[in-house]
Amino acid sequence: MNLDNEKTLNNDIIDDKSFFEDEQTTLYNKNYFVKHIVNIALQMIDGIYENKINGNDAKTWSILYCDIDGLKLANDTLGHFEADHGIKYIADIIKNSIRTNRKQNDSIIYPGYLKGNIKNIPIRIGGDEFIIILPNCTKEKALLVKNRIKKQLKNNPEQTRNMSLSIGIADTSEALIPIDLANKEQTKAFVNNLVSLAEKRMYEDKNRDINSMSLEERKAIILKHLNRVAGYISLNINKPDDIDIFIDILTAIKESKTNK
Repeated sequence: MNLDNEKTLNNDIIDDKSFFEDEQTTLYNKNYFVKHIVNIALQMIDGIYENKINGNDAKTWSILYCDIDGLKLANDTLGHFEADHGIKYIADIIKNSIRTNRKQNDSIIYPGYLKGNIKNIPIRIGGDEFIIILPNCTKEKALLVKNRIKKQLKNNPEQTRNMSLSIGIADTSEALIPIDLANKEQTKAFVNNLVSLAEKRMYEDKNRDINSMSLEERKAIILKHLNRVAGYISLNINKPDDIDIFIDILTAIKESKTNK
């Protein structure tokens, strides 16, 4: 997923934290990511260079890509109001699991890395999707964070309305450093490629968990997978006929490639 596909944010925009804050969860939102993606990329790349100089991985950064499982089922069976409560609780678990050290009266985590005080950065990038940026954290350490989040979700099914998270991890040791660091598009691509890798692994995590889900949960997950792919051809899958149309399109594509 390319998270930098929105209109470029004007540098003269009013410095209003509500513009960068997701109102429901008080996490950062996609506006924040788009605004600061170049700064985030340069911090990550600095860490890679420092690791090469010192011969270690202490300055490796990780990205967690999280996707809620069971949201549609919660919406359909409990209603949007209850499902929203579950999303907020999931966001609270994320905040607590990454030790953001938030003050009780803070409604948003301050972007400390801009002042040299690097902190974990949780971002709600969509209705049911989050990314978590973990500075100075290898993929192995990020796995501990992932397991911590999943354990808390599993231990609090009533508060999360039986929703869970599929989580994928990627770290900066897996990324190619841009050739031209002054090229903003290259530095943005550096982060977006890491996000895409973490997203791919999130789906692998989702597929591993799907066998333990109920039939209704499985249907909701499969429908979401299909809609994500169908979205590339502007097709929404909401009923059986839509699935048949989608299959016909995929079959036609396959046959056209076979006949070449």
